[in-house]
Amino acid sequence: MPECLRHQLLRVLWDGEWHTGLDICHAVGRQYGTGVTAKIRQLRNPKYGGFTIESRVNVALSRACNRQVWEYRLAGQKETGPSEND
Repeated sequence: MPECLRHQLLRVLWDGEWHTGLDICHAVGRQYGTGVTAKIRQLRNPKYGGFTIESRVNVALSRACNRQVWEYRLAGQKETGPSEND
C-alpha cells in the first residue's frame, strides 16, 4: 500500500468515529470504487500495522440509497495520533 494513502486513511479514521466508504474517499481525495475500502481493510494486516478496523452496514443509509452502505472505524487507537512508524 502506498505509504501516503496509508497515512491519509489513518488520519481520517483516527478519531474512532464511524465513516462511510464514500466519506473516506472524499477525505483522501480518491474516487469511490478505487479500492480505498480494500486498503482500509488491509490496515488489519500486521504488515500494515495490525490495526483493529471495525466495519458495519449503516441500515438507515442503506435503505435510503437502496444499496448497502458500509462504515468503518479504527478501534482502540492511540491517543497521540498516527506516527510515521504506524
